Amino acid sequence: MTAISRRGARTLAHVLVGILPVCALATRVAGAQFPAQAPSPLRPDSTQLSYQVFLVGNTGAGMLEDLSPTLRLLRSQLAAAGENSAVVFTGDLLPCCGMPAVGDPGREEAEQRLMTLVEAVGTFEGRVVVVPGDQDWGDNPATAWQSVAMLEEFLEAAFDRGNVFVPDDGFPGPQEVRLTDDLRLIALNTEWLLTDGSRPTGDTGDYDVEGDADFYVELEDLITKRSSEDLIVVGHHPIISNGRYGGHYPPQVHLFPLTLAWSKAYLPLPIVGTAALAVRRSLGGPQYFAHTRNEWMRSNLDRLLLEHEDFVYVSAHDLSLQLHESGVVGDMQKYVVTGSAARTEYVAEGHDAEWTFREQGFVSLHYYDDGAVWAEAWAASPDGPGRMLTESQLRDARLVPDGQTGTSTGEAAPDYSDSTIVVVPEPAYEAGWLKRFVFGSNHRDVWTTPVEVPYLDLGREHGGLTPVKRGGGMQTLSVRLEAADGNQYVLRSVNKDAQRSLPEEWRETLAAPIYQDLLSKGHPFSAFIVPPLADA
Repeated sequence: MTAISRRGARTLAHVLVGILPVCALATRVAGAQFPAQAPSPLRPDSTQLSYQVFLVGNTGAGMLEDLSPTLRLLRSQLAAAGENSAVVFTGDLLPCCGMPAVGDPGREEAEQRLMTLVEAVGTFEGRVVVVPGDQDWGDNPATAWQSVAMLEEFLEAAFDRGNVFVPDDGFPGPQEVRLTDDLRLIALNTEWLLTDGSRPTGDTGDYDVEGDADFYVELEDLITKRSSEDLIVVGHHPIISNGRYGGHYPPQVHLFPLTLAWSKAYLPLPIVGTAALAVRRSLGGPQYFAHTRNEWMRSNLDRLLLEHEDFVYVSAHDLSLQLHESGVVGDMQKYVVTGSAARTEYVAEGHDAEWTFREQGFVSLHYYDDGAVWAEAWAASPDGPGRMLTESQLRDARLVPDGQTGTSTGEAAPDYSDSTIVVVPEPAYEAGWLKRFVFGSNHRDVWTTPVEVPYLDLGREHGGLTPVKRGGGMQTLSVRLEAADGNQYVLRSVNKDAQRSLPEEWRETLAAPIYQDLLSKGHPFSAFIVPPLADA
């Protein structure tokens, strides 16, 4: 099924929904959300917390007084966090139209709003990171990005903590921020990829950027370099979202479409409402998922990120709290939307989201010594300290805890270091003349030829190898191994699992075995030529 036909099917479904009885719509809650959960007994003790990151977005989306409960809650948590922590503001720090120049109308109000963030951080001992959003760009297409530069200049002077505003100078990034040896933050200026107006190009100090392609090449290179670290990638625009920008609206809009413009406009227009909503989903500017440029950006970002085993992509834009996963089994590939610091909008439940909340607040990430990672969603309260809405385990502890190696029986393990075995790389790629004619011979002869290979003796190779992390990209299974000297190695499957990269609705169809068979075009032993070439 093509992308166009899937969109057409969704539009038809929306029309059908619009003509359902009113009573069916009345059973839905406009701000549907998952129930809060009790604290988990599986979580490591707080003494094992190695690093935590507070993620706060869309602080400029509401009135200044609306932001106060969230900042009060944030201030109390930062006070207890310590130096092994960071607070990240994920864009839209201003309500509209960028940072005015000194002396221009609106400058004083903008400074007042921004200073509330500085005061909330106060004497916090950890890192402060700020990325720009679409509202932080100016309204003049020819000079819009210069508003980002003025915002950067003001905030870095106000925070007085060095280079807190990233990427620098209105450039798209990616710009790396080291949090720990094993945890890196990559900052993106996603509006640079979506804007119709002028944007800075040229030498950024680390690389040259003239267009989108340069950005994606640099991001891919950085993700590859950091393959062994955990990544927190921060961009204002989401890759996955159940909010308005992702094309999700309250069910009652099918019946009362005018409520999109005015919340009290309850004039029933059922069929007109559904048609208008379908049009709105299909059109919209670059800020919306349906726009070609937005779709292209999300597709490219997702493609590059999914090559990494352990990342959390953090965004805002939609005014809600959300957690989504990639669906790749065994990896920590998560997508967080944290955009409800100042106000909220409708967010849909389901659509493979782990949770969604229409609550004013923020999300925090917690990294533990044993490798476990947890996320918390917090709701602010106008007259109280706030409450935790839920906590979710993003990653289990490592396969084998640090310091534990070998067997526990005390018996000497058999020595396989000099042993070999005869195996066939992939017998399923055997094909007769008709299959070879239709799908090609590829490297089937190599895949189906028996070869003698040595055993990998984990107990003796490099002084003993300990599994520390499972992983794999979209198609490859892998496990990371650590030797006694601290060096790490990655054991990857020779053959790939094509099904993992197919859309879920295709995985049980005839397309799956055909796609798997096409992987016979790869050579099972091609990796063996890389080390001598690299040495040369």
